[in-house]
Amino acid sequence: MTEFEARRTEVIEKAAAAALRLPLQSSGLWFHGDMRDNLYFALHLYLASCREDIRLPGERGKARKLAEAMLLRLLRMQQRDPQTELYGHWPLALGSDPDNARPHPLPVELVGNLLSLFAIKYKSDLSETLKTELHTALSHVYRSRLYADGPAQFHHHDAKRCNLQLMLAVYFNDAELHETAVKNLDAIRSHVEANGFHEYGALPWFWHWIQAFTCSWEVSEDSEAKRIAGQTLAWLWDYRARCYLKGAWIGPHSRVLPHDTPSDRNTLFDYVQFGDFGFPADIARLEGAGLFSYRVSPEVMQLALDTEPTVWEAPLPPPPGQASAPLHQYIYRTGQFAVGGVLEYAEEYLNEQHRWDVTFPASADGAANQAFFFHPGKGYEAGGARQASRHCEVLLHRTVVAALYPVPDGDDPTVVGFLPHGVWSISDKLWVGDIGSAYLAVHMRHKPAARTSHLGMALTLPGRGNGVVLEVIGKQEAEEVLLRHRTQSALHAGHAKPELGEAAVYAGAGETTDLLAALLANRPPQFESGGGTVSVAYRSLAGDRLTLHVGQDGTVRRTLNDLDLSIAANGRE
Repeated sequence: MTEFEARRTEVIEKAAAAALRLPLQSSGLWFHGDMRDNLYFALHLYLASCREDIRLPGERGKARKLAEAMLLRLLRMQQRDPQTELYGHWPLALGSDPDNARPHPLPVELVGNLLSLFAIKYKSDLSETLKTELHTALSHVYRSRLYADGPAQFHHHDAKRCNLQLMLAVYFNDAELHETAVKNLDAIRSHVEANGFHEYGALPWFWHWIQAFTCSWEVSEDSEAKRIAGQTLAWLWDYRARCYLKGAWIGPHSRVLPHDTPSDRNTLFDYVQFGDFGFPADIARLEGAGLFSYRVSPEVMQLALDTEPTVWEAPLPPPPGQASAPLHQYIYRTGQFAVGGVLEYAEEYLNEQHRWDVTFPASADGAANQAFFFHPGKGYEAGGARQASRHCEVLLHRTVVAALYPVPDGDDPTVVGFLPHGVWSISDKLWVGDIGSAYLAVHMRHKPAARTSHLGMALTLPGRGNGVVLEVIGKQEAEEVLLRHRTQSALHAGHAKPELGEAAVYAGAGETTDLLAALLANRPPQFESGGGTVSVAYRSLAGDRLTLHVGQDGTVRRTLNDLDLSIAANGRE
């Protein structure tokens, strides 16, 4: 068994074990929230019960019986009356009365693809009862024509629907539908390759793209369909690899859900393909993670696991229907940490855009692995880590992020932020922490209030003219920086431990953390505001001079070592 197959088997085995631990409700279901969660765990439990090499707690026959009963129960929740508007669909939210839950147009998009894959690829493992019920369910989907439309906005709905066309064409041996599906999938492939991915970093949707095209790749015997699916997957996984750091997603997200920030927990597809981080303690989102045989290319694998420092600047498409210029993405990645973001705010779905963060490897226990600050906007809930306002301007350069928050008069100027757990040295406006793989320095214009949770630390920064500067320092780089400053009397006068001034040591901060804090306390960023403007200037530990200025009219000026980095100055508007 290859390492890839071993990790895939591990996903199936652990998902099955998790399913067997789930309490059954009186309805006979595990979950009443999202119908699909029941399906995902039932599919993995069924596959595990069919494989003698997979260990299961308890009796294998009982596990298979439970999985089959769950699958039959779910399949029969489909709307099968052809006279109804949502014929062929399943409910989404089941509520307190699952038997009377109303059908919804969303589940079939991904569920239809996964059920088709299950019926085709795993046909020999299915009981006659399950085989018949799957056929009945897919027949209703097929006759409903709910999948008939071609691509329009080239988003995840189009990707899933057009792959469903192909899956049904293969299952029902429909040559005409197959021809239509291939044409539509090639249009999607061509659009993405030419225009980029406007659902950047939206992990539920990105993984839906991956799963939909992988379903088609797995079942296609037609060489053209296989080529299109394979080429699209190669593009998607190349994009993923460029934003990858040991299970974490670097850089901006057009949409984030609670399991995406401040910690990366939607990681099972990464785990199967790359395997350079620990299996998560809890399965935050399962979907079809263990069902697929597709493997990324050696080139994608090498790109994802590369530890050499790299910079990737690439345009991102604006949201559909918005006549704006491409967004400007910046990612700096090392093997230990990354800095990434997008310069522009965009009005994304439910205002769930995540602009920037400093990223560390994903944590198996689900603790925060991101550091970021934002001004709360539409939809924000107190204590949350999502839904920022447009009032942020940012400068990203390698290990440094400078961010300003020019909030209009009359609006609450409070900024919130999140930091990972670590060993921290804390003063009023400077926090320096050992995060494990690197050190993180956080300079704040105003003294924060902080609270600690199992995820990490949540900070609140009151006051107008708010701003932060974050600088991340690799472990080796930290030693080199301190070595260069070892002769400074403020650090090592008489070989004694340096005075930290007002700095207080938190959680037993180590000597290197203390030394960095003392060094950085003597070179704070220069924040200024007045007359409707706000600015910050900072000299990084690498010696780079960075300035960020927001004028009264909203004009943004960014400079690096006196070189104008403003978008207009570089002809990129």
